[in-house]
Amino acid sequence: MKPKSSELVYRGLVRLPAELATRDAKDDQDFVRRKNYRKTGQPENGLSVFRKNSFPTLQVFWDRLRMNNPIGVAQCALQPLQDKGLKFIAEKEHISIRCPDCDMRTLPAICKPKDARDHLDCPFFNIDRFDLEQVFELVDSPAPRRLTSAGKEK
Repeated sequence: MKPKSSELVYRGLVRLPAELATRDAKDDQDFVRRKNYRKTGQPENGLSVFRKNSFPTLQVFWDRLRMNNPIGVAQCALQPLQDKGLKFIAEKEHISIRCPDCDMRTLPAICKPKDARDHLDCPFFNIDRFDLEQVFELVDSPAPRRLTSAGKEK
Protein backbone atom coordinates (compact mmCIF):
# COMPACT_ATOMS: atom_id res chain seq x y z
CA MET A 1 0.00 0.00 0.00
CA LYS A 2 1.87 3.05 -1.28
CA PRO A 3 1.97 5.92 1.22
CA LYS A 4 0.58 9.33 0.28
CA SER A 5 2.76 12.40 0.80
CA SER A 6 0.11 13.97 3.08
CA GLU A 7 -0.07 10.89 5.30
CA LEU A 8 0.94 11.41 8.95
CA VAL A 9 3.29 8.93 10.60
CA TYR A 10 4.36 8.29 14.19
CA ARG A 11 7.89 7.61 15.40
CA GLY A 12 8.26 6.00 18.83
CA LEU A 13 10.74 7.78 21.12
CA VAL A 14 12.16 5.03 23.33
CA ARG A 15 14.06 5.77 26.55
CA LEU A 16 15.74 3.73 29.23
CA PRO A 17 14.27 4.74 32.62
CA ALA A 18 17.50 6.56 33.59
CA GLU A 19 17.38 8.58 30.35
CA LEU A 20 14.11 10.29 31.28
CA ALA A 21 16.11 12.76 33.38
CA THR A 22 19.14 13.06 31.09
CA ARG A 23 17.75 13.29 27.54
CA ASP A 24 15.40 15.76 25.92
CA ALA A 25 11.88 14.58 25.12
CA LYS A 26 12.93 14.40 21.44
CA ASP A 27 16.54 14.45 20.23
CA ASP A 28 18.63 13.50 17.21
CA GLN A 29 19.32 10.01 18.59
CA ASP A 30 15.63 9.21 18.12
CA PHE A 31 16.22 9.31 14.36
CA VAL A 32 19.22 7.02 13.85
CA ARG A 33 19.29 3.27 13.25
CA ARG A 34 20.31 1.13 16.17
CA LYS A 35 23.09 -1.36 15.45
CA ASN A 36 21.77 -3.84 18.02
CA TYR A 37 17.99 -3.84 17.62
CA ARG A 38 16.15 -5.17 20.68
CA LYS A 39 19.28 -7.08 21.80
CA THR A 40 19.19 -9.35 18.73
CA GLY A 41 22.73 -8.51 17.63
CA GLN A 42 21.26 -7.35 14.30
CA PRO A 43 20.77 -3.76 13.14
CA GLU A 44 17.41 -2.19 12.50
CA ASN A 45 16.38 -2.75 8.86
CA GLY A 46 15.68 0.98 8.43
CA LEU A 47 13.92 3.65 10.47
CA SER A 48 10.47 2.51 11.53
CA VAL A 49 7.46 4.80 11.49
CA PHE A 50 3.81 3.88 11.82
CA ARG A 51 0.76 5.13 9.94
CA LYS A 52 -1.13 7.41 12.33
CA ASN A 53 -4.48 6.44 10.81
CA SER A 54 -3.88 2.83 11.98
CA PHE A 55 -4.04 3.93 15.62
CA PRO A 56 -7.26 5.60 16.84
CA THR A 57 -5.59 6.51 20.16
CA LEU A 58 -2.05 6.69 21.52
CA GLN A 59 -2.94 3.80 23.86
CA VAL A 60 -3.49 1.59 20.80
CA PHE A 61 -0.06 2.73 19.55
CA TRP A 62 1.62 1.91 22.90
CA ASP A 63 -0.05 -1.52 22.86
CA ARG A 64 1.21 -2.15 19.31
CA LEU A 65 4.81 -1.34 20.29
CA ARG A 66 4.65 -3.50 23.44
CA MET A 67 7.61 -1.70 25.05
CA ASN A 68 8.66 -2.09 28.67
CA ASN A 69 10.81 1.04 28.46
CA PRO A 70 9.37 4.56 28.67
CA ILE A 71 8.23 5.77 25.26
CA GLY A 72 6.93 8.94 23.66
CA VAL A 73 5.80 9.80 20.15
CA ALA A 74 6.62 12.31 17.42
CA GLN A 75 4.79 12.74 14.13
CA CYS A 76 5.24 14.23 10.68
CA ALA A 77 3.75 14.07 7.21
CA LEU A 78 5.64 11.97 4.68
CA GLN A 79 6.17 14.88 2.26
CA PRO A 80 9.19 16.39 4.08
CA LEU A 81 10.77 12.92 4.15
CA GLN A 82 10.13 12.47 0.43
CA ASP A 83 11.63 15.92 -0.18
CA LYS A 84 14.87 14.63 1.38
CA GLY A 85 14.92 11.79 -1.16
CA LEU A 86 14.17 9.08 1.40
CA LYS A 87 12.63 5.82 0.22
CA PHE A 88 9.86 3.78 1.84
CA ILE A 89 8.85 0.16 2.21
CA ALA A 90 5.21 0.38 3.24
CA GLU A 91 3.05 -2.23 4.90
CA LYS A 92 -0.43 -2.06 6.40
CA GLU A 93 0.50 -0.06 9.54
CA HIS A 94 4.31 0.11 9.35
CA ILE A 95 6.62 2.06 7.02
CA SER A 96 10.35 1.43 6.90
CA ILE A 97 12.27 4.55 5.88
CA ARG A 98 15.38 3.89 3.78
CA CYS A 99 18.27 6.14 2.77
CA PRO A 100 18.16 7.86 -0.66
CA ASP A 101 20.91 5.56 -1.94
CA CYS A 102 19.35 2.34 -0.62
CA ASP A 103 19.89 -0.75 -2.76
CA MET A 104 16.34 -2.03 -2.46
CA ARG A 105 16.99 -5.16 -4.57
CA THR A 106 20.20 -6.74 -3.22
CA LEU A 107 19.23 -6.53 0.44
CA PRO A 108 15.48 -5.83 0.52
CA ALA A 109 15.28 -6.55 4.24
CA ILE A 110 18.16 -4.26 5.27
CA CYS A 111 18.90 -0.68 4.18
CA LYS A 112 22.27 -0.58 2.39
CA PRO A 113 23.60 2.15 0.08
CA LYS A 114 24.18 1.02 -3.53
CA ASP A 115 27.96 1.48 -3.62
CA ALA A 116 28.61 0.48 0.01
CA ARG A 117 30.44 -2.66 1.03
CA ASP A 118 27.71 -3.51 3.58
CA HIS A 119 24.69 -2.16 5.43
CA LEU A 120 26.82 -0.59 8.20
CA ASP A 121 27.69 2.18 5.70
CA CYS A 122 24.08 3.41 5.75
CA PRO A 123 23.87 7.12 6.62
CA PHE A 124 21.12 6.41 9.19
CA PHE A 125 23.73 5.11 11.67
CA ASN A 126 25.37 7.26 14.38
CA ILE A 127 24.08 10.78 13.56
CA ASP A 128 20.86 12.29 12.22
CA ARG A 129 22.29 13.26 8.80
CA PHE A 130 18.84 14.07 7.41
CA ASP A 131 17.88 16.40 10.28
CA LEU A 132 14.76 14.35 10.96
CA GLU A 133 14.54 15.65 14.52
CA GLN A 134 13.52 19.01 13.03
CA VAL A 135 10.93 17.42 10.71
CA PHE A 136 9.11 15.46 13.41
CA GLU A 137 6.90 17.28 15.92
CA LEU A 138 6.70 16.03 19.52
CA VAL A 139 3.20 14.72 20.27
CA ASP A 140 3.77 13.10 23.67
CA SER A 141 6.94 13.11 25.80
CA PRO A 142 8.56 9.80 26.75
CA ALA A 143 7.09 8.33 29.93
CA PRO A 144 6.36 4.89 31.36
CA ARG A 145 3.29 3.39 29.67
CA ARG A 146 0.80 0.88 30.97
CA LEU A 147 -0.23 -1.64 28.35
CA THR A 148 -3.83 -2.77 28.15
CA SER A 149 -4.61 -6.47 28.12
CA ALA A 150 -4.68 -6.33 24.29
CA GLY A 151 -1.07 -5.10 24.25
CA LYS A 152 0.13 -7.72 26.72
CA GLU A 153 -1.39 -10.66 24.83
CA LYS A 154 0.42 -10.06 21.54
